[in-house]
Amino acid sequence: MKRPILIVLCLMLTNISLFAQKNLITLTFSGVNSNNQTVSIDSVLVENVTQAHGETIYHPNLSITLEYEAGIGEKYVDIFKGSLVYPNPFHDFSIISVNNPEKQEVSISVIDIGGRVICETGIILNKGIHDFLLKTPNPGSYSIIISNGKQKSVLKAISLRGNSSKTTLEYIGQGTLKITGNKSTSSITSFPYQQGDVLQFTGYTQGYPNISITDSPTNTKNYKFEFSQFFRLSEQLVETETPCFVNIMFQVTDENHVGVDNLTTENFIVKEDNQLVSPTEAFIYINKMESIPYRMKTVLLLDNSASTTPNLQEIRNAAISFVNNIVDKQEVAIFTFSDEITLLIDFTDNMNDLVSSIESIQPGYPSTDLYGSIIEAVSIWDDFYSIDLIQQGFLITLTDGDDTQGSYTLNQALGAIGNKRVYMIGLGNEINPDALEELANPGPFFNPNQANELVEIFDKIQNDIVIFGNSFYWLNYMSPKREDSHSLNLEVIDNENTGNDSFISSNFYAGDFYSVYSGVYINTSDEFPYGNDTILISDNDTMQLKAVTYWAYEAPVYEWETSNPEIIEILYDELDDSKISIYEHGNSQEYSIITLSDITNSYTNSVYIIIGSPDTDFIAESTIGNAPTTIVFTDLSTNNPTNWLWNFGDDETSNEQNPEHPYEAPGIYTVSLTASNSYGVDQETKIDYITITGIPVADFEVDLIAGNAPLLVNFSDLSINNPTNWNWDFGDGETSNEQSPEHTYENAGIYTVSLTASNSYGSNQEIKIDYIIVTGIPEADFEANPTEGNVPLLVSFSDLSINNPTSWQWDFGDGNTSNEQNPIHIYEFAGLYPVSLTASNSYGSGDITKIDFITVSAQPCPGTPTVTDIDGNVYNTILVGEQCWMAENLNTTNDANGNSIDRLCYDNSDIRCEQYGGLYSWYTLMNGAESSNTNPSGVQGICPDGWHMPSISEWDEMTDFLINNYSWVYETNIANKLKSCRQENSPLGGECNTNEHPFWQQYNSQTYGTDDFGFRGLAGGVYYGQFSGINSIGIWWSATEASFSTACRRYFSHYDGYIEEYTIEKTWGQSVRCVKD
Repeated sequence: MKRPILIVLCLMLTNISLFAQKNLITLTFSGVNSNNQTVSIDSVLVENVTQAHGETIYHPNLSITLEYEAGIGEKYVDIFKGSLVYPNPFHDFSIISVNNPEKQEVSISVIDIGGRVICETGIILNKGIHDFLLKTPNPGSYSIIISNGKQKSVLKAISLRGNSSKTTLEYIGQGTLKITGNKSTSSITSFPYQQGDVLQFTGYTQGYPNISITDSPTNTKNYKFEFSQFFRLSEQLVETETPCFVNIMFQVTDENHVGVDNLTTENFIVKEDNQLVSPTEAFIYINKMESIPYRMKTVLLLDNSASTTPNLQEIRNAAISFVNNIVDKQEVAIFTFSDEITLLIDFTDNMNDLVSSIESIQPGYPSTDLYGSIIEAVSIWDDFYSIDLIQQGFLITLTDGDDTQGSYTLNQALGAIGNKRVYMIGLGNEINPDALEELANPGPFFNPNQANELVEIFDKIQNDIVIFGNSFYWLNYMSPKREDSHSLNLEVIDNENTGNDSFISSNFYAGDFYSVYSGVYINTSDEFPYGNDTILISDNDTMQLKAVTYWAYEAPVYEWETSNPEIIEILYDELDDSKISIYEHGNSQEYSIITLSDITNSYTNSVYIIIGSPDTDFIAESTIGNAPTTIVFTDLSTNNPTNWLWNFGDDETSNEQNPEHPYEAPGIYTVSLTASNSYGVDQETKIDYITITGIPVADFEVDLIAGNAPLLVNFSDLSINNPTNWNWDFGDGETSNEQSPEHTYENAGIYTVSLTASNSYGSNQEIKIDYIIVTGIPEADFEANPTEGNVPLLVSFSDLSINNPTSWQWDFGDGNTSNEQNPIHIYEFAGLYPVSLTASNSYGSGDITKIDFITVSAQPCPGTPTVTDIDGNVYNTILVGEQCWMAENLNTTNDANGNSIDRLCYDNSDIRCEQYGGLYSWYTLMNGAESSNTNPSGVQGICPDGWHMPSISEWDEMTDFLINNYSWVYETNIANKLKSCRQENSPLGGECNTNEHPFWQQYNSQTYGTDDFGFRGLAGGVYYGQFSGINSIGIWWSATEASFSTACRRYFSHYDGYIEEYTIEKTWGQSVRCVKD
């Protein structure tokens, strides 16, 4: 009968001839040591990992010739657990075999490297294996997606030639896939190999541990084994277990920090107290990853920022290749990151889910939060080591650029990584290779030239991870019982490493060890070191069983069986074959036999699991009392027990169901109840359950241990064992017989307190030396509200002094004082004021001074806090005596009538005018008016309406007022009081300490501006045919001329505190301040 044929044609753009051929490749092997000296190889084990076949070749004929038929290739595919195909690129076809578990519709799509679907079909398949023939006309890489609508597999096919005019996908029927091997023409007569198969070569020689190389060869090649005797040992855990086990967990790496996974028991020596431990007498063996509770966590952190778009498909392909090669006990989590990190999928070993999450990756935003993403990614797992579980993690980060987000630093990322193992892949020329090299811990850092190298890099990393996982060793041996602590030392024989990481040194305690007989046992304990022959399980209950082998010559491998799975079901632990859980599904009186075998050490044991025995429990009416006392016990057992045996912990027993038992002597007692019926026996033991007290143990506490006299202290009795009498001595001559008294200490001093607690069994005393401290002298402190504001400023002061002062003396810093506890004071003048307080009582006094505590600012002009010129510039104002001044330099380009005027900006920079105001000649500012020295001047000049240019007399009025009304203002410092506080290295700090415009240059520590009155005098400089003096001098015109060509001005300098009264040429450009009419 002819089978139906389905052919799907897919149009391609070119035709290229292709052909099939037979290939012969010869593989040879050589060896060198770490000094690059030739090492003679005894033998090489050649294993085809893909086809589970292995053979050994021997010296001197260390070569093998493989014959295979090259082509796109053929590969079995399980759509529920797909694997990538890397076929031979010389055939013109590929056979895709689909294992279909049930009748259903299956779709197959062929996608070219550009992401275009060039061929797809859907077909209903019966259960079984079905073959499809794929032909391609163009060279290139093709992705093949096979899906049943719920799950999918992604394959990859590579073609270098083509002779088909179209891409075709042909259904060629149901059958079974055959992978044929070809004869070798060298030392192996027949060895199955097909391109794409993974081969592992293990070299053996005397004096060195064996070493392995993994590859999928396509050409004749020599493999060089680099034998090394340099080993780094990293201790993870040293822990003992009874009866007499010593467990040493450690990692072995070479000089390049690459895992060394091929050492055996014979490569190690163990010493206790510097004495060699015999491997055979101590039963030393090594457990590796496959036989211990080990979990391997792997995180893929993939850059999907916008710049990765051209390479995103290659990134997906590499990630899919990686997850399709994960091993048992390995779980993978996947993140993407651009401006932020996104978790695509949490840790799982489900390949289909991992592939689907990778296929969902889309381009992100342009920025890259590399460091923040690394910090987040390494936080989702912890490396830890215990007898019950070992977990190691790995981070693989791929990026095409540097961190552009700036949310975190490189050092923060390195701190988060710590000792965790990190691989870094930098793609392209925008990366920071130094940073990526530093992040790789311990490395390597990969920097591929092309994105098509990523698959190979990811495969190398996975191989390194697996080797590192296999380089974790759990060495176990049995040690005899001895007292005290003992030293432990573990070394590798003939290790070339002589550093501190060449050995493991620790200590252990063997005082609780004991001897046991050989065999395998179930649910052992110190009470039952050989377990039990019978285990009772209650109805609808679950239980965990754990195996242990005594006298194991090799690492145990356990197998469990149940004689009656309908009654007792076994659930195997996926990480640890020494553990199972059993589930009861039967009825009372039924049982099953669990058989346990340690197949490597040829030990067997079995245990009866019996259903329906009592589930024992009980409760006591009271668990504490004074001797003698009687305790009532109540049985709470289920499953209808018919017999009871109580053990009260004082050598007394009872067979009653609910007994009453008298305890005669003080003590702590463990109570057990064994309940039984015709189906079995169960026991419940409650450790240290009953406490019977005797002589009290005195103790107490207080609510205060220090304070001012008189001090009231509350004492609380904490004595145990039920005292009935108390005798307190408070250390000041006073006593009490109350249980928890209160006592007042009237005088300052340090007091020792004692309590004697007693009952009918005896007494006990507790003494606390220098326990209560009573103080007297006040400690002054205060606060104020507000601490800054305009004249007049009303401030409320609050006393915060401790130790109960009775009198207060305030000094407000402006010549005024007060004796009130919480005074209110009004500051009439601007300035910085220190405040001091002296608090006193009968024991003495304490004081505190707060420097520059109150800041009082000048008051803006009433009703005119600001003034606006015709250009729209707004100026703050300040009231000085009866004068209203502008608090900023004039910066107008028009007079009040809107006529344009000449304004200069320092260095011809508009920004300097915004910062310091304009510079004007005397002719410009007078705006045609005559000179005036009257007060007021009557000259509006270029000032806004309602304002005028100040005369020299008006300048003198302002300075005289300040000097005459403020005691701290003198001729020598008045300029400093009017200067802006913005200055280089200003001792005032904050915004005053600046070198950004506008500011004053620093001259010395005595000439800094304090701006006590809000005048904000700025060093705007001068113009006299050139600009000069910005930041060092501030000069303001008056309306008063000195001569035909000169006029009067006021001059501030950065080097002193005087206001100079110079005259200067009327043509010079200087600053202007206006005064309100």
